Amino acid sequence: MKTSLVRSIVLAAGFVFGSLSAVAASAPNEATVLKVTGTATATMPGGAPQTLRVGDKIQQGATVNTAAGAEIHIQPFSGSISTIKENSSVSLDKLALDTNNAGRLTKQTALLSLKSGNVVSTIDPKNRDINDYGVSTPKGVAAARGTSLTVITDATNNVTVTANADSVIFTDNVTGQSVTIAQGQVTYTPVGSTVQVTVPISQVANVPSVAAAVNAGVTAMSSVIAGNLGGLSAGALENLTSKVVAVAAAALPAQAAAITSQVVTAIASSSGGGASNQQVSNLVASVVAAATTAAPEQAQAIAVQTVQTLNTNASGSSAAAVSNAISAAVSAAVAAAPAGTSAALVDAVQTAVPTQTTNITTGVQNAPVPQATKDAAISEIATNTGRTADALKGDAAANTTVAPPAPTAISNGQGSTTPTVDTSTGPTPPTTPPTNNNNQENTTVTPGGV
Repeated sequence: MKTSLVRSIVLAAGFVFGSLSAVAASAPNEATVLKVTGTATATMPGGAPQTLRVGDKIQQGATVNTAAGAEIHIQPFSGSISTIKENSSVSLDKLALDTNNAGRLTKQTALLSLKSGNVVSTIDPKNRDINDYGVSTPKGVAAARGTSLTVITDATNNVTVTANADSVIFTDNVTGQSVTIAQGQVTYTPVGSTVQVTVPISQVANVPSVAAAVNAGVTAMSSVIAGNLGGLSAGALENLTSKVVAVAAAALPAQAAAITSQVVTAIASSSGGGASNQQVSNLVASVVAAATTAAPEQAQAIAVQTVQTLNTNASGSSAAAVSNAISAAVSAAVAAAPAGTSAALVDAVQTAVPTQTTNITTGVQNAPVPQATKDAAISEIATNTGRTADALKGDAAANTTVAPPAPTAISNGQGSTTPTVDTSTGPTPPTTPPTNNNNQENTTVTPGGV
């Protein structure tokens, strides 16, 4: 009797275990090449380097190498873009998709091992519940679920990690100690040291590797926008881009206008690739507000250079998109500029780009500021043009440009604010790196060739 009971329990337990194991299944995934500049190769263990082209699939276990002047954007899983900069070597240690018994995706994993060089990771926060993304270095693993981060491993294995948007967790390989790198902060771990405490990027932006990490984040984000790489949603782009720009402008305020112009150029070029006029306007407004708030002393330069950039790129964008974007940029700049400086800012913008007077005036009228502030700014335009303020306001009222609402402000981690679409929560460390499976079936990059 007792033996039969034990046997029944064991069989029941086996049945339950088998049912549970059927609920979740893990399958290997492939990374997709989104964009290549210069020469980049992928090599499977024991195989020969294979030159990569857009659309190629890269299997788990491959090592991606970039030549001098080269750069490659790959998508390890949906909603993620890994930008591997020049002279870098990155192995794809784990690429996996987990599903439940109904076929629903429950987890998407990517673990990249940065042997040397620089990789910028852009991860859609919309999917943070299922994202499991990490970059392994000789010192530790930087893990994230929805953010932008830059990781650099130099020739002597010093490691720099910057959180360009939202937070990153960096875990020491030896001690297991973890530190949270908040948005706008960096950790630098020299050879022979454990993971170091984080500091605001602005405090150490004069360190070459830190400045390089910040600029790499901006450049990668600009490429993602211009090429619509990875198919990120408009909300995700606005969220991540505004934060990346805020962090960069706060860290490198003297470059704030140039940083903004670089990103706005990418946005303007994206208007011909399917982005709606309103999406372009929203993104431009978010970027200008972020940069101006992070580097208020550069408000005028940011506004002038942004409008000049949009005006210059008009040939590559629709007229309506440019009109919307210029008005949105002016609205955002006027709203974010330090008190008492809006009139001078608008004067400088109108003087620099007089052909956009009506759109500039429209932007002033739509700005979420007191009417007195608007009137002072429009008075400057009236003086410059020899027209009355009422006439200018009439032109603005007849303008078909519709500016977006003022973006919501949140902390950028350095005492200022930046616009965003949603808030975020901290990531958790990724799974332990698996042993490479050299016998895995490979349809794209195989040992000995494609």
